[in-house]
Amino acid sequence: MAVPDPRRHARVRARRRGEAGFSITEVLIAAAVLVVVLGIVAIYFGQQATLTKRTQARSDTQDRARLVMQLLTQDLSLTGGKTYIRSDGSMDLTASLAKCPDYTDPTSGHLISPCLLVVNNGVQDSLSMMYVNSLRSTTDACRTVAYRFNGNTLERYDASFSCTTGTSLVDPSSTSLTFNPVADDILAVDVALTCSSSTATGTTLAQYPDEASCPYGSAYPRSATVTVVAESKIPVPGTASRVIDTSTDGITGETGKVTCPTDRFCYEITQQVLLPNLKEG
Repeated sequence: MAVPDPRRHARVRARRRGEAGFSITEVLIAAAVLVVVLGIVAIYFGQQATLTKRTQARSDTQDRARLVMQLLTQDLSLTGGKTYIRSDGSMDLTASLAKCPDYTDPTSGHLISPCLLVVNNGVQDSLSMMYVNSLRSTTDACRTVAYRFNGNTLERYDASFSCTTGTSLVDPSSTSLTFNPVADDILAVDVALTCSSSTATGTTLAQYPDEASCPYGSAYPRSATVTVVAESKIPVPGTASRVIDTSTDGITGETGKVTCPTDRFCYEITQQVLLPNLKEG
């Protein structure tokens, strides 16, 4: 009688176990590990997507605020300029202004000729201005520009006029003129003017003209402090609501507070602009 070979039986049992595949315990452990790994991967990509969304929202919001500020500071710095300067440095009187148009101050009733109109609307101010732009041709050099809000969309009007016959300052609330959108989701454009007269009753103004605080003819706005606040177009989860104070200490009749909504990124930028051309009157 042959004696069984234990090594042979061990090899047969091992071969049978291999043919039987994984046990249910092994499958459950592998599935659990896979779920954990996939969960970690999902969390990672979710965090990356959120970070990308935040970065894009922040970049877009900052770009829109800076665009608005660039246009405003450019127009304000030119406001009141009346002389067309050719490329050779000489003046062209045919493309120059003798003065800005007459304007009746609604408070004092005085007839004045300002080149700048600032209407205080809380944190969404309206502006109207006039200047000569020597970078344009002589036929388009005299410009009348205005800004206003339509909801939270800032709009701009820009047109040429005859330097010899002149025109009136644009009424920012006019419905007969075509204003073009500059940027959406702009919560504030707050303008504070500093009067040149240190003896005036109020040296910082929320609107202009202001005959009581900055009398036309004896004083003029020497600078403007402009604050622009923009909010993100898309929600940014996890961003808390906050109140942004755009006012300047001592400004007459200014409240200057704007609320940045919950889950929105807001960007605030403030810049001072000198107004040297308004000194000419």
